[in-house]
Amino acid sequence: MQLAADDRVATRPDGDATIEAGFFGPEDARLFGSLHIPLGSPTAGVLVCSPLHADFVKNYRSEVQLARRLADRGFAVLRFHYRGQGHSDREPSDITFSSLVDDAVLALEDLRSRTGVERVGFMGCRLGGLVAAAAASKVEGAPLVLWEPVVRPDSYVREAIRSKTISALSGSATNGMSSEALMRSLDEQGSMDIHGYPIFRDLVRSLEGRSLAGEVGDEPRPVHVIQISRGSAIRRDLAEVADDWSQLGFAADVRRVSGDVAWWFRGAGSAREEPEALTNEVVTDSADWMTVQLESTSKT
Repeated sequence: MQLAADDRVATRPDGDATIEAGFFGPEDARLFGSLHIPLGSPTAGVLVCSPLHADFVKNYRSEVQLARRLADRGFAVLRFHYRGQGHSDREPSDITFSSLVDDAVLALEDLRSRTGVERVGFMGCRLGGLVAAAAASKVEGAPLVLWEPVVRPDSYVREAIRSKTISALSGSATNGMSSEALMRSLDEQGSMDIHGYPIFRDLVRSLEGRSLAGEVGDEPRPVHVIQISRGSAIRRDLAEVADDWSQLGFAADVRRVSGDVAWWFRGAGSAREEPEALTNEVVTDSADWMTVQLESTSKT
């Protein structure tokens, strides 16, 4: 499906659903989105908040599969590109955490206005989990699914730098830089390059002091976290945040799916074993959980 820059929406069938792809938002700063619309009137909506940088490409297929699965169950699903990423307007250097959340809120408004749904759920992956949590906090009781969420953004930046260093040591990178040199580049030049993806100082600074628990707020809501790992133990940071939520009255749980995703490294094929099976398990689990939450809400 081709969409010219001056076109608003292109529509195509997708199984028993329809996908409307196009731009929305203010003319000087448009967002690009793909809206999956089920047959008949949708019973609820789901907003998908993608991750950034290399994670965005790596998770793309799984998000498409989730949207299709949810549309088959009668839910309208909007996948969108933040401004400064993908087909949306603006530059990557314009991205901050506040701009990401603003874009998610604008996407939610578009989802509701185009489909008429009132009840909504949110899904976020990696750094997009932090964005989804912040957006969900503005909607009372909205269910939230998180795939491998970043609990503390400072760890996200450290992980990016570590992946660059490992690539240099293994010989897979031709312009390897030390961690110190990367941070100097960030401070002095305003950005650092991680596997061809620039990370800008304004984004890094805007993430300082934030946490997943802080962004989702204190208002109880159902939260389902999926951890993808080879080990059998739940990550300590995920267990701790889920416990904190439970004490606040959230219906929070963490489920481990067996697999391995090297998030910051290039190439989806080399980063997963049995990608079809892994994607299917994550998507099925998430769709089943979200269906229960949104259907139970409709009965209250």
